[in-house]
Amino acid sequence: DISSLGIVNDKGEIASEQFVRKFCDDYCLMRYARARSWIVEKASAMLLETLKWRWQIRPDLITAQQVKVQASAGSNYHNGFDKYGHPVFYMRASRDPPGSTQEKLDLLFYNMEEGVRRMNSETGVEKFVYIIDLKGFSITQSGADAKLSQSWLNALQNHYPERLSKVFVIDSGMMFTGFWNVISYFIDPESRRKMTFLTLDQFKKSIPTSDYFTVDTLEEYYGGTLPVKVTDAQHAKALAAMKNVPTTEVDEKKVAPKKSFFSLKK
Repeated sequence: DISSLGIVNDKGEIASEQFVRKFCDDYCLMRYARARSWIVEKASAMLLETLKWRWQIRPDLITAQQVKVQASAGSNYHNGFDKYGHPVFYMRASRDPPGSTQEKLDLLFYNMEEGVRRMNSETGVEKFVYIIDLKGFSITQSGADAKLSQSWLNALQNHYPERLSKVFVIDSGMMFTGFWNVISYFIDPESRRKMTFLTLDQFKKSIPTSDYFTVDTLEEYYGGTLPVKVTDAQHAKALAAMKNVPTTEVDEKKVAPKKSFFSLKK
């Protein structure tokens, strides 16, 4: 009986059997079992917490229309696939737009759900790859949002288990060190093992021998041949629109001001 599981949102609505069965296919059950070392009780408890979270948050119902303002800045987006068909997501700190924590989380969750929809469990594609570009990261300029980071990491680790293939952190720099000391506490050892820190130049030089990429699977800025999904000019226009600045005042040849990916500044 689904109602006995206690999956209830803050409106008092009980999750339907259709909701539970749609999420809990065989591949899902296997991912949760692997995530908890095949210990059934732990895997079941983890899955139940995810069902409660999904019924409350409903990340599967977030639409492109809801996140289009945040998405227009080009700070967090999907573009292409790696060698194995894993969706590749780019996060660019220098393009972080104004917005609330919830607006930024909505975009993160929307992209994760879109990534899952682009996967094919039957062919073994169940994970995604992140390229997190921290060039321009500035705590003093914008203020790092620990709440946003913790919420995303919690969701990634506890509600999207066995979905992360690899994270490439580019140009983290000294400014990021202090922030990393805070958020690394919330990252489990297995996830940290999947993270590689390197400079943009090192990343580009690694492409010929990369286990994940070829030049045709990466954006041009990162050493590939894929067109950049959001250009600097498009980002500048989007940022101007968010700040209610006429777009005619934006010089399309200029790169937009750099802001922290974790900004809450309005």
